[in-house]
Amino acid sequence: MNEKSTQEQRLDTLVEVFKADSVQYKDLQTPADTEGNRRILRFLMNIRMPRKLDDSVLTVQDEYLRERIRENGIVTLSEIPVIRNGMSIWQGDITRLAVENSA
Repeated sequence: MNEKSTQEQRLDTLVEVFKADSVQYKDLQTPADTEGNRRILRFLMNIRMPRKLDDSVLTVQDEYLRERIRENGIVTLSEIPVIRNGMSIWQGDITRLAVENSA
C-alpha cells in the first residue's frame, strides 16, 4: 500500500469516526474529494466536545496530522531571515515551524 492511499485511508477513517462521535453530524454527507474531506475533518475535530477517544483513533489522528505537516513542509529557524538584532519574523502556518528557544 502506498503512502498516499494510506493517508487517504486515515482521512476517511477519521472522518467516519468523528461523524459517528457526533449526534448532530453523524449523518453528514461527506464530499467525494480529498480537500472537502479535509475541511469536514477539521470542522468535526474543532467542534468535538472534550472527552476520551479510543487510543487507536488517537494513533491514526496523530499519524494523519504528522503526515499533513510533512506534506506542507517544515520550516527551520535557519530558513527565516533575521530582520535586525537577531530578530526574525515569520508569517505563515506556525505548525510548520521547527524551532527551539535559544535564549
